[in-house]
Amino acid sequence: MEKAAAAINKPNEGIYGFVGRGKGAAATSQFSSLMYSFGSNWVTPSGKANITDPKFLSAVKWYGNMLNKYGPPGTTSYSWQQAQDVFIQGKTGMWMDASVFFANLIDPTKSKVVDKVGITMIPQGPGGRTPYVGGWHLSIYNGSKHKEAAWLFVQWALSKAMVLKAQLNSITTSVSLPGNRLSTRRPTSTPNWPRLSSKQ
Repeated sequence: MEKAAAAINKPNEGIYGFVGRGKGAAATSQFSSLMYSFGSNWVTPSGKANITDPKFLSAVKWYGNMLNKYGPPGTTSYSWQQAQDVFIQGKTGMWMDASVFFANLIDPTKSKVVDKVGITMIPQGPGGRTPYVGGWHLSIYNGSKHKEAAWLFVQWALSKAMVLKAQLNSITTSVSLPGNRLSTRRPTSTPNWPRLSSKQ
């Protein structure tokens, strides 16, 4: 991956080899895949912070090197929005981020790389290949005065009908309600995802 970034990188022409999140908490979700692939974890088996683990530090060094040597100026202040912007403008060769943004990359109204972009897993590290899987969550505040209404809303928002509607509109969803397995596979007819529908 670094060899590819180096080959693409032409900063004098405004083209960079790699972009990723570098800003504080926004960077941690994407860094997680690297951390796991270097064989480390956020915490020790006893539950203490693991940030002094040599494998953790190796992952930090690798990611920091990629951002520093092959990223656009200011990458360490980037969240996903800034990284996506430079990528869809064709100014960087690789972008490491969540697959949820793929719909934007193949949207001809937003992206200049529609016919040039592909998607793959993170590179294998010394500890193997362990992609981070995250997501957004709905929860009900313990002190809520309307817990029953809130629970009804959660069930509606994560119902099969709503998940299907979201997925057909390029909104990635993941559902853990009992019995709702729709989100584990896209429907066979996915007009907004022509490149993916044949691969499901």
